[in-house]
Amino acid sequence: RAVCAAADGRVPNKYIRALAVDPSGALLIGTFTGVARYDGNQVEVLVDFLKDGFSEARLTTLAVAPDGGVWVGTDKGLLTEDGGGWKLLTTADGLLTNYISALHVDQYGAVWVGGGGSNFDGGGMLQIVP
Repeated sequence: RAVCAAADGRVPNKYIRALAVDPSGALLIGTFTGVARYDGNQVEVLVDFLKDGFSEARLTTLAVAPDGGVWVGTDKGLLTEDGGGWKLLTTADGLLTNYISALHVDQYGAVWVGGGGSNFDGGGMLQIVP
């Protein structure tokens, strides 16, 4: 059903780039331009880059924390919810690069961020501790 949801426009884009499962068992669908949650019955768009102010960004990866927090890697930085909406973290916030190529949230809620897409945009790995 999730693939059908992508095909009929209920997710931000039909090009699916990443999948994750949240603590409730719902499937998070990371598309080229956003993220949706599919609980087996309904699709809920969590962030649509084109509508929510991130139109230049493209999703590269995503991860879910044990508390259900969603982290979205893009080619322009790291998106996270800050309680009042989505916030884009960049090198100005301490990231090593704006191209996020890998994400992992460990059992303690620490976010491991791998970055770098080419020889021109830097790279490395860092840990964000809650």
